[in-house]
Amino acid sequence: MKDWVRILLQWEENLEALRIFKSIHGNLHVPKYYKVKTEDAQWPEKLWGKNLGFAVVRLRQLQERMDPSKRETLDSMGFIWDAIQAKWEKNLLSLETYKAIEGDLLVKTSGTTSFVVPERDPAWPKDTWNMRLGYLVSTCRKKKESLPRNIHDALTAMGFVWKVKDKGTGPGRPPRISTAKQHEILEIVQVQHKLQGHTRFTTLPNPFKVPASSEWPQHLHGCIVETSKFRRAYRMGLLDASVVAKLDDLGFVWNDNQLQWSLTMEALQIFKNIYGHVDVPQDFEISQEDHLWPDDLWTMRLGIKLRIFVVAKPN
Repeated sequence: MKDWVRILLQWEENLEALRIFKSIHGNLHVPKYYKVKTEDAQWPEKLWGKNLGFAVVRLRQLQERMDPSKRETLDSMGFIWDAIQAKWEKNLLSLETYKAIEGDLLVKTSGTTSFVVPERDPAWPKDTWNMRLGYLVSTCRKKKESLPRNIHDALTAMGFVWKVKDKGTGPGRPPRISTAKQHEILEIVQVQHKLQGHTRFTTLPNPFKVPASSEWPQHLHGCIVETSKFRRAYRMGLLDASVVAKLDDLGFVWNDNQLQWSLTMEALQIFKNIYGHVDVPQDFEISQEDHLWPDDLWTMRLGIKLRIFVVAKPN
């Protein structure tokens, strides 16, 4: 058999295998060592024993030299070129789902109670089923200093709990926040309100550290806001009433879960107005600078948000 014929047949076989894998699993997160099982009725006999994981690795290696039409074919299928990035997207999705369901990221990590994503639970995206989420959280805490910067920032932005004892939620002594600290937080929120580009609401990630940039007053550089602890103090009536009133005027978000729910429902309605349906693709993300959308919805990963909220509702 001529080489070009063999290469063409191999290409067609890989495409067929990838389509079948996606029809079974709903995605192309092919494990590195994935091999089609013999006598698996979901697969044609000719593909039994195929080392699909190796084939995917090889396709990634050939990306730069691959014919553009072949890359486009793989792209249209949802082929994953960056395995590490895809793995972290799944990790972040699982954490976002946990937060949407439980209201926090206090994932159990110890012994037999370490949290594992339940199988066949419709509240969870299918590709997160059986994920050892407790182990993931424990590993992230242990390797905090060596995590890629973008991953560390993404975890922090969603409210990842780096030290459980620092979390200002759940049982324990009431949070005590000095009047001086409350006024410092108020000033931080006032600056954030001016910088964020919209005025509908104002919020901060948990925790939030003021960056040492020119947009922020120098005396605030490095200041830290434990946002969850601050919100808990508010719920317990422990904040200065004048501070609360000024924060309310700024539209400060006291319940982030409710905010995320309302923004997601608003985005879904806008999507329907634009496209005439609500069948949002999983990878749909609102483009930045797209003026068909409010600017506070820019960059929202609406497809993933809807998967998270399909069962979970705000507290």
